[in-house]
Amino acid sequence: KSTAGASMPNPVFICGESGLVGPQFADVPNYTPEKWQDVLDFVDALAAEPSGYKSLVIDTLDWIEPMLYAHVVNAQNKPEYKTIADIPFGRGIPLAQNEARKLIVHLDKVNAAGMNVLILSHSQQKTVKNPLGDDYDHFESSVNAKICGIFKQWVDEILFARFEIFTETKNNRVRAYGGNMRIVETEHSAAWDAKNRYGLPEQMPLDMVA
Repeated sequence: KSTAGASMPNPVFICGESGLVGPQFADVPNYTPEKWQDVLDFVDALAAEPSGYKSLVIDTLDWIEPMLYAHVVNAQNKPEYKTIADIPFGRGIPLAQNEARKLIVHLDKVNAAGMNVLILSHSQQKTVKNPLGDDYDHFESSVNAKICGIFKQWVDEILFARFEIFTETKNNRVRAYGGNMRIVETEHSAAWDAKNRYGLPEQMPLDMVA
Protein backbone atom coordinates (compact mmCIF):
# COMPACT_ATOMS: atom_id res chain seq x y z
CA LYS A 1 0.00 0.00 0.00
CA SER A 2 2.72 2.47 0.93
CA THR A 3 4.61 1.67 -2.27
CA ALA A 4 1.52 2.44 -4.32
CA GLY A 5 1.06 5.68 -2.41
CA ALA A 6 4.68 6.66 -3.02
CA SER A 7 4.10 6.29 -6.77
CA MET A 8 1.38 8.96 -6.68
CA PRO A 9 2.35 12.29 -8.28
CA ASN A 10 4.72 14.17 -5.95
CA PRO A 11 3.23 12.81 -2.69
CA VAL A 12 3.47 13.78 0.96
CA PHE A 13 2.46 11.21 3.59
CA ILE A 14 0.66 11.44 6.91
CA CYS A 15 1.90 8.34 8.70
CA GLY A 16 -0.14 6.81 11.47
CA GLU A 17 2.93 4.78 12.37
CA SER A 18 6.49 6.06 12.81
CA GLY A 19 7.17 7.21 9.28
CA LEU A 20 7.95 5.25 6.14
CA VAL A 21 10.30 2.31 6.63
CA GLY A 22 12.68 1.18 3.89
CA PRO A 23 15.26 2.72 1.56
CA GLN A 24 12.65 3.03 -1.20
CA PHE A 25 10.95 5.74 0.87
CA ALA A 26 14.10 7.68 1.78
CA ASP A 27 13.16 10.68 -0.35
CA VAL A 28 9.39 10.62 0.26
CA PRO A 29 8.26 13.53 2.48
CA ASN A 30 6.22 12.37 5.45
CA TYR A 31 4.78 13.58 8.74
CA THR A 32 3.91 11.49 11.79
CA PRO A 33 1.29 13.17 14.00
CA GLU A 34 1.10 12.51 17.72
CA LYS A 35 -2.58 13.36 18.15
CA TRP A 36 -5.76 13.94 16.17
CA GLN A 37 -5.47 17.73 16.18
CA ASP A 38 -2.03 17.36 14.57
CA VAL A 39 -3.69 15.55 11.67
CA LEU A 40 -6.28 18.30 11.19
CA ASP A 41 -3.69 21.08 11.48
CA PHE A 42 -1.32 19.44 8.98
CA VAL A 43 -4.05 18.88 6.38
CA ASP A 44 -5.36 22.42 6.84
CA ALA A 45 -1.86 23.89 6.42
CA LEU A 46 -1.27 21.78 3.32
CA ALA A 47 -4.53 23.00 1.78
CA ALA A 48 -3.47 26.61 2.40
CA GLU A 49 0.02 26.07 0.99
CA PRO A 50 0.54 22.87 -1.07
CA SER A 51 4.25 23.69 -1.48
CA GLY A 52 4.39 21.89 -4.81
CA TYR A 53 2.94 18.61 -3.53
CA LYS A 54 0.41 16.97 -5.84
CA SER A 55 -0.84 14.12 -3.62
CA LEU A 56 -1.67 13.59 0.04
CA VAL A 57 -1.46 9.99 1.26
CA ILE A 58 -2.90 8.96 4.63
CA ASP A 59 -1.07 5.79 5.68
CA THR A 60 -3.17 4.34 7.23
CA LEU A 61 -6.63 5.40 8.37
CA ASP A 62 -6.85 2.55 10.89
CA TRP A 63 -3.58 3.68 12.51
CA ILE A 64 -4.93 7.23 12.86
CA GLU A 65 -8.27 5.98 14.19
CA PRO A 66 -6.97 5.56 17.80
CA MET A 67 -5.90 9.24 17.79
CA LEU A 68 -9.46 10.15 16.84
CA TYR A 69 -10.89 8.13 19.72
CA ALA A 70 -8.36 9.51 22.22
CA HIS A 71 -9.29 13.04 21.16
CA VAL A 72 -13.00 12.38 21.71
CA VAL A 73 -12.40 10.72 25.09
CA ASN A 74 -10.15 13.56 26.31
CA ALA A 75 -12.70 16.16 25.21
CA GLN A 76 -15.21 14.73 27.72
CA ASN A 77 -13.00 15.84 30.64
CA LYS A 78 -13.93 12.69 32.52
CA PRO A 79 -10.84 10.93 33.96
CA GLU A 80 -12.88 7.76 34.41
CA TYR A 81 -13.36 7.50 30.63
CA LYS A 82 -10.45 5.47 29.30
CA THR A 83 -11.81 4.31 25.93
CA ILE A 84 -14.45 5.40 23.43
CA ALA A 85 -16.71 2.64 24.77
CA ASP A 86 -16.68 4.27 28.23
CA ILE A 87 -18.67 7.26 26.99
CA PRO A 88 -22.23 6.48 28.14
CA PHE A 89 -25.41 6.01 26.13
CA GLY A 90 -23.47 4.93 23.03
CA ARG A 91 -22.43 8.53 22.31
CA GLY A 92 -18.75 7.74 21.70
CA ILE A 93 -18.89 6.69 18.06
CA PRO A 94 -21.35 9.47 16.99
CA LEU A 95 -18.99 12.00 18.57
CA ALA A 96 -16.08 10.40 16.70
CA GLN A 97 -18.07 10.60 13.47
CA ASN A 98 -18.49 14.35 13.97
CA GLU A 99 -14.73 14.69 14.40
CA ALA A 100 -14.07 12.54 11.34
CA ARG A 101 -16.25 14.89 9.29
CA LYS A 102 -13.88 17.73 10.25
CA LEU A 103 -11.08 15.85 8.52
CA ILE A 104 -13.30 15.43 5.44
CA VAL A 105 -13.79 19.22 5.35
CA HIS A 106 -10.02 19.74 5.37
CA LEU A 107 -9.50 17.05 2.74
CA ASP A 108 -12.03 18.84 0.53
CA LYS A 109 -9.82 21.92 0.78
CA VAL A 110 -6.78 19.87 -0.20
CA ASN A 111 -8.65 18.50 -3.19
CA ALA A 112 -9.84 21.99 -4.16
CA ALA A 113 -6.19 23.09 -4.09
CA GLY A 114 -5.53 20.64 -6.91
CA MET A 115 -4.14 17.70 -4.95
CA ASN A 116 -5.01 14.02 -5.10
CA VAL A 117 -6.04 12.37 -1.81
CA LEU A 118 -5.28 8.68 -1.22
CA ILE A 119 -6.46 7.09 2.03
CA LEU A 120 -4.95 3.69 2.79
CA SER A 121 -6.37 1.14 5.21
CA HIS A 122 -5.68 -2.41 6.27
CA SER A 123 -8.46 -4.89 5.65
CA GLN A 124 -10.22 -7.45 7.81
CA GLN A 125 -12.31 -10.49 7.02
CA LYS A 126 -15.85 -10.24 8.38
CA THR A 127 -18.83 -12.56 8.24
CA VAL A 128 -21.83 -10.90 6.59
CA LYS A 129 -25.28 -11.80 7.89
CA ASN A 130 -27.19 -12.50 4.70
CA PRO A 131 -31.00 -12.19 5.05
CA LEU A 132 -31.48 -13.79 1.62
CA GLY A 133 -29.38 -16.90 2.12
CA ASP A 134 -26.27 -18.30 3.72
CA ASP A 135 -23.88 -15.99 5.55
CA TYR A 136 -20.56 -15.36 3.82
CA ASP A 137 -17.10 -13.86 4.44
CA HIS A 138 -16.27 -10.42 3.11
CA PHE A 139 -13.15 -8.23 3.14
CA GLU A 140 -13.60 -4.65 4.34
CA SER A 141 -11.60 -1.91 6.03
CA SER A 142 -10.51 -2.64 9.59
CA VAL A 143 -11.69 0.86 10.58
CA ASN A 144 -14.95 0.94 12.56
CA ALA A 145 -17.76 0.61 10.02
CA LYS A 146 -19.54 3.80 11.12
CA ILE A 147 -16.33 5.85 10.92
CA CYS A 148 -15.24 4.22 7.68
CA GLY A 149 -18.66 4.83 6.15
CA ILE A 150 -18.07 8.59 6.23
CA PHE A 151 -14.91 8.24 4.17
CA LYS A 152 -16.44 5.65 1.83
CA GLN A 153 -19.22 8.09 0.97
CA TRP A 154 -16.73 10.89 0.34
CA VAL A 155 -14.19 9.19 -1.92
CA ASP A 156 -14.67 8.67 -5.65
CA GLU A 157 -12.95 5.30 -5.75
CA ILE A 158 -12.60 2.39 -3.32
CA LEU A 159 -9.94 -0.03 -4.52
CA PHE A 160 -9.37 -3.42 -2.95
CA ALA A 161 -5.74 -4.48 -3.29
CA ARG A 162 -4.75 -8.13 -3.22
CA PHE A 163 -2.24 -10.60 -4.60
CA GLU A 164 -3.44 -12.43 -7.69
CA ILE A 165 -3.80 -16.09 -6.73
CA PHE A 166 -5.00 -18.98 -8.88
CA THR A 167 -6.14 -22.42 -7.80
CA GLU A 168 -6.45 -25.75 -9.52
CA THR A 169 -7.85 -29.07 -8.37
CA LYS A 170 -5.80 -32.17 -9.07
CA ASN A 171 -6.39 -35.59 -7.52
CA ASN A 172 -9.09 -34.07 -5.30
CA ARG A 173 -6.60 -31.60 -3.83
CA VAL A 174 -6.69 -27.84 -4.33
CA ARG A 175 -3.34 -26.26 -5.15
CA ALA A 176 -2.71 -22.49 -5.17
CA TYR A 177 -0.14 -20.73 -7.32
CA GLY A 178 0.74 -17.18 -8.31
CA GLY A 179 0.63 -14.65 -5.49
CA ASN A 180 3.52 -12.52 -6.76
CA MET A 181 1.52 -9.88 -8.64
CA ARG A 182 -0.48 -7.24 -6.79
CA ILE A 183 -3.73 -6.08 -8.34
CA VAL A 184 -6.68 -3.89 -7.38
CA GLU A 185 -10.35 -4.70 -7.72
CA THR A 186 -12.50 -1.69 -8.63
CA GLU A 187 -16.01 -3.15 -8.54
CA HIS A 188 -17.94 -4.14 -5.42
CA SER A 189 -18.49 -7.86 -4.95
CA ALA A 190 -19.66 -10.23 -2.24
CA ALA A 191 -15.99 -10.82 -1.39
CA TRP A 192 -14.77 -7.22 -0.99
CA ASP A 193 -15.71 -3.55 -0.77
CA ALA A 194 -15.02 -1.44 -3.86
CA LYS A 195 -16.47 1.56 -5.67
CA ASN A 196 -15.82 2.88 -9.15
CA ARG A 197 -17.13 6.26 -10.34
CA TYR A 198 -14.74 6.66 -13.28
CA GLY A 199 -15.47 3.59 -15.36
CA LEU A 200 -12.18 1.90 -14.52
CA PRO A 201 -11.54 -1.68 -15.63
CA GLU A 202 -12.82 -4.19 -13.09
CA GLN A 203 -9.28 -5.33 -12.33
CA MET A 204 -6.03 -3.37 -12.65
CA PRO A 205 -2.36 -3.65 -11.66
CA LEU A 206 -1.55 -1.96 -8.34
CA ASP A 207 0.08 1.02 -10.04
CA MET A 208 -0.75 4.60 -9.06
CA VAL A 209 1.54 6.31 -11.56
CA ALA A 210 -0.32 9.14 -13.31
